[in-house]
Amino acid sequence: MDFCIRMISAVFHQRLIQMRRINIPIKLFQHYNNHILQHSSLRFYKQSGIVFAKKGKKHQFEVDVSHSIEENVLSLDRINVSMQCCVDNLEKDLMEKIKLTTSKGALDNIMVNTSDGKFPLNQLGCISFRSAHLVDVIMHSKHVKESASAIQDSGLNLNTKIQGTTIHVTLPKITKQHRATLAKAAKEFCDKTKVDLRNKRSKYIMKLRKQTASKDILFQLEKQISQISEHFNKKADVMLKEKTRELIKGI
Repeated sequence: MDFCIRMISAVFHQRLIQMRRINIPIKLFQHYNNHILQHSSLRFYKQSGIVFAKKGKKHQFEVDVSHSIEENVLSLDRINVSMQCCVDNLEKDLMEKIKLTTSKGALDNIMVNTSDGKFPLNQLGCISFRSAHLVDVIMHSKHVKESASAIQDSGLNLNTKIQGTTIHVTLPKITKQHRATLAKAAKEFCDKTKVDLRNKRSKYIMKLRKQTASKDILFQLEKQISQISEHFNKKADVMLKEKTRELIKGI
């Protein structure tokens, strides 16, 4: 590379001598000089096979994560299992909570926080479908407001109205706005999963840095953790992409 740059500089020097002889303005020469340098360098880099990352990002080389380079210091199996749980939870949320139509069992497992503990909705009241878009939850406990709040915050895009000990739940119609709302909720679930993955990555790296090992080993293990985290981030992105495609198919 240094040899090529020296060769290009020598050519520029000769051109400078020739162009100055015919009194070409120096600014024009500088513009021409920069243009040639840019394209010559680009041509050299293309021919050399060097790969550059986008501006502002360092090029990341992949490392082998099939096994830990030092099992006594860090086990990758535990990291894989831990991060897989995050992605599994995302898959469950997208499957159960992001639906175009609300099934009869969708309300059953909505968790309600009460002063007596945390309970599924179907243990606190009787859920009855009155029509395709209206559900009544007849409460047999005192936790009516808490149950209504849990239904509202379930991510199922449900509206509630309290009447005595009964919660009237309105199910959304399948409209363009409803699809867009579900797609937004799906993205929020995905973003939350990525935050969880990032937190787990930070936790394992902090633990790793407290271990006794050479700097090179610790550096390589940290790269393995980061690559595993990136792998699960990509899996989350694929899940979101597929769910979004499903939701906006009818728009």
